[in-house]
Amino acid sequence: MPQEAVALLSQRFSKNRDFFQKNLPHLASIINKDLQEYELNISASGINLLHKATGNFVYEVQDGVSTIFSYSKSVAFAPATNRAWNRYINESLITEKELVRVPKTGATTQELKARAEQDRDYEKTLIHYSGANQLPTLCLFGILGGLHLEYMLENFENIHGILLYEPNSDFFVLSTYFLDYEKLYQKCNEHSCYIVVQGKLPRDIVKDFFGTRLITNSYFRLEHNAYNHPFIDDAKLVADEIAKTGVRGWGTYEDESIGLANKLKWLTPSKPQYPFLFKNSVVDAPICIVGNGPSLNSSLEFLQHNQDKLIILSAGTALAPLRRNGIKPDYQIEIERMDHVKEWLEDAGLEDTPLIAADIVHASTLSVSQKTLMFI
Repeated sequence: MPQEAVALLSQRFSKNRDFFQKNLPHLASIINKDLQEYELNISASGINLLHKATGNFVYEVQDGVSTIFSYSKSVAFAPATNRAWNRYINESLITEKELVRVPKTGATTQELKARAEQDRDYEKTLIHYSGANQLPTLCLFGILGGLHLEYMLENFENIHGILLYEPNSDFFVLSTYFLDYEKLYQKCNEHSCYIVVQGKLPRDIVKDFFGTRLITNSYFRLEHNAYNHPFIDDAKLVADEIAKTGVRGWGTYEDESIGLANKLKWLTPSKPQYPFLFKNSVVDAPICIVGNGPSLNSSLEFLQHNQDKLIILSAGTALAPLRRNGIKPDYQIEIERMDHVKEWLEDAGLEDTPLIAADIVHASTLSVSQKTLMFI
């Protein structure tokens, strides 16, 4: 048995090494390094991962038998309803009060919800994904042996997307003895398999993962935490924050209709009421675009001392805190299409600050400004 296990594991490792060398050389370079803290162990208790300094096994040994196989199978079983996985969904349902304002969008979403409820697998907290052989987006924080993911590859034909983050390079190397990475890439949708092996998980990689497939990766995902580590805790917070950002502001049919009506009002006349910005030009001056939020507080002193040396463009609700602190922006930018911005601009202190407005804004918004420039 040990000799057979060694042969099979060595074969899988060689296959993965060849795959990475050919397709992902930056991961191949990690595989070729010596293990530092952990190593593969095959003994009388079976296959396990061993912490070299302490001699402790990663997978518990029960009644003299390693639990790596039983544990991995338990994690891989029915992941969408398995407590080993956390489920994250976009719960942006339309309320009864909102149905009055957005009747067409509301009717459509209610119809989709009714269809979902007829499905025998429907759960109120589970956005249904089609096909018994498909997995939704997976976020794996820590891989350890990776055998649980190998079992999932055997049971499912397709994965919508996967973000695999392993802060400890040893665990990634050891996973190449168990997990067929070439098969993982084949079963993942194109450009949706992200493997990160390093210290902290970079925010730009997480943004790219959720932004490249905005609906698929943000709407419903399963998350598994293999072990506890400060970098993993940080990575989970970053992923949750960026995923939530991705499902904001999708809008409704009614919202888009209002924007379209406003657009036609400003674009159809033979002589537009307001000048449009069409030409690009290079300005030899520092430009500061100011958005509202916690970071603005720490920048107010800088803006106060340097406002005469900067071209300051205030975006949306940044205008009010700027004016409260004696900062007058050179331009105010507005893109909101609804009829509620007029009073806010007056209260915030727009006064004679020129307005740069998108062509979807409401006429009442433009009525506040003494000078308006528009863009498409």
